[in-house]
Amino acid sequence: MLLVVLGLSFCALRLIGLDHGSPPIMYHADERHYAGVASRLSWSDLNPHRFENPPLLTYVLFAAREAHTLVQGDEDTRRWINQGGLYRLARILSALLGALTAFVVAATARRLAGDRAGFAALLVVGFSFLHGRDSHFGVNDVPMTALVAAVTWCSVRAAAGDGLRWAWLGAFAAGLAAATKYNGAVAVALPVAAVLLSRRRPRRLALVSLGLVALSLVGFLAANPFALLAWDEFSAGFTSQYVRWGDSLAWGQSREPLALLYGRAGLALLGGVHAVVAALGILVLASRCRRSAALVLLFPVLYLAGMLTKPLFFWRFVLPLLPALALLSALGWDWIVERLSGLRPGLQSGLQSGLRPRLLTAGLLLVGCAWPAAQLVRLDQLLSRTHTWMLARDWVLEHVPRGGRVFCEGIPPTFPEWWTQHVMSVHMLEIHEFQEPGDSWPAIERGGWVITSSWITRGGELEDDAAERAQFHADLNEHFKVVAEFSPGPQGDALPHVLDSLYAPLVDLWSVDRPGHTLRIHRVLPRRWVKDMLLPGATRTNADER
Repeated sequence: MLLVVLGLSFCALRLIGLDHGSPPIMYHADERHYAGVASRLSWSDLNPHRFENPPLLTYVLFAAREAHTLVQGDEDTRRWINQGGLYRLARILSALLGALTAFVVAATARRLAGDRAGFAALLVVGFSFLHGRDSHFGVNDVPMTALVAAVTWCSVRAAAGDGLRWAWLGAFAAGLAAATKYNGAVAVALPVAAVLLSRRRPRRLALVSLGLVALSLVGFLAANPFALLAWDEFSAGFTSQYVRWGDSLAWGQSREPLALLYGRAGLALLGGVHAVVAALGILVLASRCRRSAALVLLFPVLYLAGMLTKPLFFWRFVLPLLPALALLSALGWDWIVERLSGLRPGLQSGLQSGLRPRLLTAGLLLVGCAWPAAQLVRLDQLLSRTHTWMLARDWVLEHVPRGGRVFCEGIPPTFPEWWTQHVMSVHMLEIHEFQEPGDSWPAIERGGWVITSSWITRGGELEDDAAERAQFHADLNEHFKVVAEFSPGPQGDALPHVLDSLYAPLVDLWSVDRPGHTLRIHRVLPRRWVKDMLLPGATRTNADER
């Protein structure tokens, strides 16, 4: 009964606020690469034609779309898709897989160290703030983490002597993890290591190891067949992700050392108390069973060794570390309860060892989970409220006449056709477009409305054009009236500024009252843009000539 209650709680924390308004706003810019592509696929062309990320999640959504068509028909399916059905489904899948991950990691900890460790791992993952937050998005990070958790579970069972079949199953799951997100391929090292570390080593060990790698590749190609069938497209997409994106900083990314960024995101993943206990768990596991310690630590070590070579960073990059870190935290909690309860140390100590260890386990985990769980509850509360972009959209729809021109700084979080096409035309406002007046001078000279976002303003402070961007905003505020402003709270944006906060609140959740950033809408009168905005190349003389 307790497990059912906890499972429903984990699901609720990930499902509440999932819709993000109606129709659902595409806060996470990558959602269109999965639900959007799935809406365009057909049986005559199953090639996703985009391989910056592998397509397993896309194919799952496509299969769901086809199932919906069989049951409801083509017309109803088109209506369902236009109303955001695939986007909602992707988010629901992510939320459910996020909750399921907690039980998979708990089963792994239970096999490794007994019932009490399993219970601890269940709560660490289930109430993880960063994991719960990203479970609200219909992208591939949480599904890949679920598959890494499955690989870890299979590998622990194989190493514990439960049979070689678990290593084979883990290898295939590792291939599926790579077909969900490329860095999931690191997980193939786990079943190979499980066989090497197992006390029951199979004959022809090298051949079995090669077979596990080969089976992983089979799993990858089964879920991503166009990696072979459209090799040129796949190679170009993978290279773009690994080199063009991986070897550059994201716009607005912090310039702090990568190790510090990963450490900070790791604290959001586990929570401060659990992180300290996880450090203890490393020592506990190493003292009890070095083979198990090597297996559990293998994925984090290999994963970070690869990721730290790439300057690109988002907080979600730490999500695949959750299964291993939660296992270590669970072992640390198990050791603390043993010592405080006076139990005999051992990997197989159970939760049923008396009332005192049960109460200690519950009390200590309550201390560790209180802050991450409170953050998740607060996040769901915020996500259930109207986003500042929704407020801005409603204002635009009410006040901008048919055919009016709206200029957005950066890319607003959108659902397809979110800005009603017949009401206004929308342009992306980029500073470089306004450098040289001429025949290509944008439509804003004929008047319109400019929407600026504090996320762009603050992110731009780290970029090479920071001074130019600051001057741009100063001139805009000086010369053009602010006709509307929408803020996430009385204090403005949450601090500090974090790049990933574009998708949902991430830090200082109690300083804001709703999701989003501060948006200002400026009214630009016809033919005043060049005259008033003295941008480089737009001097008063050539402005008057125009």
